[in-house]
Amino acid sequence: METTDFIIRSVRTDKQLRFFDADGYSFRVELRGASIHGAQEVHCPVGPTELIQFFSRLGAYMRPWSGSERYTSMEGDFSLAAACSSLGQVTLTIVIHGAFGAPEEWEVRSGLELELGQLPTIATAANRFFRAMADT
Repeated sequence: METTDFIIRSVRTDKQLRFFDADGYSFRVELRGASIHGAQEVHCPVGPTELIQFFSRLGAYMRPWSGSERYTSMEGDFSLAAACSSLGQVTLTIVIHGAFGAPEEWEVRSGLELELGQLPTIATAANRFFRAMADT
């Protein structure tokens, strides 16, 4: 059973983070914009629970917070970190890494600017995507 895409779009640029092709214990992630592109298949051998929790924590914030919320895949090839300014500007930092130890190792890293008020909607979409993934 194929799930629908889940996309997070920057409020400042054309960049977007897309989750797609979920299949039980893996999904594909793609960061795309005018001057950036990176994609990777991410494996979740124990399921997407940590991602569901990451986005649920973000969606629960009603006010700016200090520190950052983080998620890193088990293989370390995909990570997210979210931080919020005192004015409610959220920066989602994305890191997508190619195969570690490969002859031409690569990494794509970028921030995506979001608004605090978007987080509940993003959390709902993430929950839908990753729960459907877990059900396949």
